[in-house]
Amino acid sequence: MLLKKFVIGLLSVLSLMPVVSMAESQTTLDGVFNQLQVDRGEKLVAKYCAQCHDQSYFQDVFLQSWQFQTVQALYDEIQATMPRDQPGSLKDRQYAEVLAFIFSINDLPVGEEKLDYKNGGLEQITIRLP
Repeated sequence: MLLKKFVIGLLSVLSLMPVVSMAESQTTLDGVFNQLQVDRGEKLVAKYCAQCHDQSYFQDVFLQSWQFQTVQALYDEIQATMPRDQPGSLKDRQYAEVLAFIFSINDLPVGEEKLDYKNGGLEQITIRLP
């Protein structure tokens, strides 16, 4: 009886796995950030990043070097190293907004949902370029 319950439970979980995997896996081509984040990110880049990096720095080669990696990897790198004079000093939300701006200027589509930096959401998004 116990074995039967275990098998039924295991089959139930396994039957849901492909659906969960497909639902969680996204790319930056799927509109994973919104316009409000882009607008806020643009202001943050002007305030904290433009002293060292002009906008063209974040286009083309910069993002191409991150292609096929997770958004979480890029987020972690930026958070650990920027701003150069005070790495990690921005709020988590602000780092996500900077990323939204960077994605936007690289012609990635804006969506309705915000770029979710909480609960491992960025780990489920792969950087892809048009």
